[in-house]
Amino acid sequence: MGRQVKLWDKPGEKGDSTVSYKAPNGKYYSSESAYQQIMAQKEYRKKCLDYLCNILDYDDDIPFPTIMPKLLDEMKKCGYDVLFETIQRHENNIVWALQNKDFSNEYQKIKYIMTIVRNNVIDVYREYQQKVAADRTKAEIINIDDFKQQHKQKKTDISRWLDD
Repeated sequence: MGRQVKLWDKPGEKGDSTVSYKAPNGKYYSSESAYQQIMAQKEYRKKCLDYLCNILDYDDDIPFPTIMPKLLDEMKKCGYDVLFETIQRHENNIVWALQNKDFSNEYQKIKYIMTIVRNNVIDVYREYQQKVAADRTKAEIINIDDFKQQHKQKKTDISRWLDD
């Protein structure tokens, strides 16, 4: 039995250091897959912010508006991969709004962009859920087919017992 450690993927829970996964950053997670999932979400968050900065034409020397990550984090329950997909799909709407609407400051511009994302994220999220459910169903069907192949019963020939 190892020592008790804080699990970073499950706030408020503690785990055993011998059973928990120790990440390269020295933090403990409930499993390696949980760590990989969290790292993927962090990468998608960075992609979202970079993509939005690219749309807004921000340079590295311009101070970054702090409201953008705050508004993005409010929608993180959907997953940053879904948010990234939403931003990509509605880039034309965002660009159109930036070119045709009059904004008095950067805050209004960012707020309007995040409103476009928020209004459309549920559609992308539902598509994502349907895709995951379809993949899960497909995997279950494959497992059932494998099971049937493994447990296929031999057909017995009963003709010798039948009287002619």
